[in-house]
Amino acid sequence: MPYFMRLSCQDFGLHKGRDTGRPAAHGCVRLPEKVARRLFSEVPIGTWVSIK
Repeated sequence: MPYFMRLSCQDFGLHKGRDTGRPAAHGCVRLPEKVARRLFSEVPIGTWVSIK
């Protein structure tokens, strides 16, 4: 997965992907490439994330 950022020790996280309006297979959050690239380059490993 391009720009994959794991949300926990599980198999899901944030990554580049096309939003089809349908659920993803493993619960990942798909982001536009520009957003995924920016987060991947600017967010340090170990940063706490809260998704609401």
